[in-house]
Amino acid sequence: MMLSSRVADQQRQLSAVQERQMELNKVLESMGALQQLMQEMSDMINQQQEWIDDSECFVDNTVRNVEAGVVQLTDANKKAASARRTKWMIFWIILVIVVIIAAVVAWQVAQNKKN
Repeated sequence: MMLSSRVADQQRQLSAVQERQMELNKVLESMGALQQLMQEMSDMINQQQEWIDDSECFVDNTVRNVEAGVVQLTDANKKAASARRTKWMIFWIILVIVVIIAAVVAWQVAQNKKN
């Protein structure tokens, strides 16, 4: 009987060791799955970082283009104002010339009528 008691006790211990082994195997599988998930997450973060870097580059280019556009628009406004002033100056010069010509013609006509 003692022998059967020992055998039963050893079988229980073997069963307990086997259960612990199965639990350890499950933990190892879970750790492997967790490692795979971490690797996939790392890959996605790296991919998104490339997109973020590209977006930052586009934003930087856009900022430079907008700043250059502001400079060009400021220059264009100055040139447009200068062109308007020049047009008005030409208008007034032509008007003065026309008035002078009209005065000379009127004076000539008046002189011809006197003669």
